[in-house]
Amino acid sequence: MLPVMRVHSTLPDALARAADAELRAAGLDHVAHGTADPVNAAAEAAADPQALALLGPDELLAGVQQARRAAELVIRALTEGANERATLLAAIRRLGSFDAHGDPHDPPVWLWRAGAAWRLHPDRPL
Repeated sequence: MLPVMRVHSTLPDALARAADAELRAAGLDHVAHGTADPVNAAAEAAADPQALALLGPDELLAGVQQARRAAELVIRALTEGANERATLLAAIRRLGSFDAHGDPHDPPVWLWRAGAAWRLHPDRPL
């Protein structure tokens, strides 16, 4: 028997329902935290040993299609054999259009990275 695998989300209700339908159809548990406390939701997902992913909206591009695409990427990664967080992350980065940090290529915003001392550094020269 396969272990329980779970995906958490901090999506608005309509997006959570779309993601829930896709994830449950693939046999995954879905924990919808809603949008009220995304920081607590992220902490709960990080503490959940069965959690494979945390889906959240991109404020600029939030929509049902993006939630569905995120769920489909998780499902494809699992179908291809990802069975724990590291392999899931690697598969999603390979299947989607993401850089080595998990960010989209050519994002609509300027990205900054926090170093070990929490100092911010731009992702490219200023």
